[in-house]
Amino acid sequence: MIRRLSALIVAALVIASGVGLGRAEDESMAKLRHKLMFAQGDRQVRAALDALAERIGQEPGFKDAGAFGDWLKALPSGRNRLGPVLQRIGWAYVAMKRGPEAIEPLEASLKDDPSQGATRAYLAEAFRQTGRHLDALKMVATALRTAYDEPHMRETVMSAAAALRKTQEAKDATGLPGYAEGLRDVLRNSRKPDPKLHSTLARWLLWDLEAYDKPTTERGRLWARTAAEHALTAVDTTTELLPASQRLTFDAAVALEAVDKDAYGDSERFDLLVHAVRLGEALADGGPHLIPQAFTHLAEAAADEGRYELAWRLAQKRLDISFSPRAVRLMRRLPPDLGD
Repeated sequence: MIRRLSALIVAALVIASGVGLGRAEDESMAKLRHKLMFAQGDRQVRAALDALAERIGQEPGFKDAGAFGDWLKALPSGRNRLGPVLQRIGWAYVAMKRGPEAIEPLEASLKDDPSQGATRAYLAEAFRQTGRHLDALKMVATALRTAYDEPHMRETVMSAAAALRKTQEAKDATGLPGYAEGLRDVLRNSRKPDPKLHSTLARWLLWDLEAYDKPTTERGRLWARTAAEHALTAVDTTTELLPASQRLTFDAAVALEAVDKDAYGDSERFDLLVHAVRLGEALADGGPHLIPQAFTHLAEAAADEGRYELAWRLAQKRLDISFSPRAVRLMRRLPPDLGD
């Protein structure tokens, strides 16, 4: 995964700069260095850096990105403290998994220009490589706020969140677990929907709720509400029909039952059950529904809202699959003239 991440970071930098990997012209290293040393303004500096970056893995040139970063760091006359140079040093170290060495130049580059989304994304990966997983997620969120959004950032987010979930166990959290706080911050600042990330957050919270708490405690209710919110967003922003999505919506609805009762039905529970039923029917494609009990839960929710005809039809669909004592009990308490 790290190799893939490094490749994505390299590609992102190349695309952002508008420079191809092929050498534009065969200039000597001395000439390229001279151009960088006497470049005026960020635009010229970045162009000189792009030309030098093309020499990574070349002879003459630089053995790898790390060697390029070391070479830039050794530049004299304050050239190594220019914002674009600091950014490129940090990028080079991140690409070579030298995260601890990347933090200082990247943070210094941000002081020069706080709006740099790319620098923030590289710094987030540097934090992740250094074990500062929550800082990595927070930094990705700030990068997204600048409208910078590249594929390599998702790798940073998922790796940091997974590591944070292992190092900061949810059972010790007083509110949301650290990974949930970080992922929620990322998702709130993203300008594009990310159903898989929403789904991951919801599923992890539901797993941790089952393992460490109950949906009737204050903390458990918070986890259930947050999981429900992100599960619903996940299915609302994707067209994929995945069995995992059906199970996710059903489990989120079940976890939300206590919250829903306190809110007199004003929660995401009904909508989640609708998705669970709909997805199950679509995935079954004429075969047996994957989660038959979703019909019963939705029928009960409909009955609670006074929608008795809908409740009867849903309960009957459940009984058409197989016998269900719960569905029978529901039908017995519905008005007797339904179904005639």
